[in-house]
Amino acid sequence: MKLCMICKSDMCKIFTHLLLGKYDVDYFHCKSCNLIQTEKPYWLDEAYSEAIGIFDTGILTRNMAFKKKTAKIIKVFFNKGGLFLDYGGGYGVFTRLMRDIGYDFVHNDPYATNIFAKGFEYQENMKTDGVTAFEVFEHTYNPNDILDKVFNTMNAQFLIFSTVLFGNSVPDPNTWWYYNFKGGQHITLYSMTTLKHLAQKYQVNLYSNGTNFHLFSHKKINSYAFRLITSKYSNFLPVKFPSKIEDDYHYLLNRLKNMPSSIA
Repeated sequence: MKLCMICKSDMCKIFTHLLLGKYDVDYFHCKSCNLIQTEKPYWLDEAYSEAIGIFDTGILTRNMAFKKKTAKIIKVFFNKGGLFLDYGGGYGVFTRLMRDIGYDFVHNDPYATNIFAKGFEYQENMKTDGVTAFEVFEHTYNPNDILDKVFNTMNAQFLIFSTVLFGNSVPDPNTWWYYNFKGGQHITLYSMTTLKHLAQKYQVNLYSNGTNFHLFSHKKINSYAFRLITSKYSNFLPVKFPSKIEDDYHYLLNRLKNMPSSIA
């Protein structure tokens, strides 16, 4: 028997499947909040031998698309001059992209080396207005860890995140690609019902494009406007502010002069 991490209901075993080509792993389903989850993962060290899985060929295209959506959401609904954290930000690609178009983003990921946003790491004393977490939720065994940190520890106003949702029924393991059996990193899978349970639990509003892009926010916004902004029909909306590329260069140069060991 396994308890659901989100609603504490009993989960039932739905199938066993081979992960990483070698491990027979049990998958469980919660009928109450429609969450799918593996047994407690013991294979993650092997699955994360590299921070970015070798099967993630869409990483750059995805970051470019999320950059546009995130910039529009912040510009329209929130304080565009605030400080924002990319949580679980991998090699720092998204942080660098957002800074390039003028948004003050910092990076955090204890499991990856920050390559592209060096010098702009999150510090515990920073007051962040909002958080992004792309391709993080499905990699997390207990999603409460993320939401507790974002809304209770950081007191952030919003969390923009991505994860591909499944429908009302359990997806066929022979056809649904998002199980990612070969990569072994997708251990928790969500439906819209699951996200609604999380929103109620943390007393935040939920907005979603219905497929892979979502927002938890203390602030109520227009759901139709959110769907429009995150659709292909929002290309008319400019998202750029004065780029931080040159400012970041001078900041890092000055920091290197004074504290050479910190970013070398």
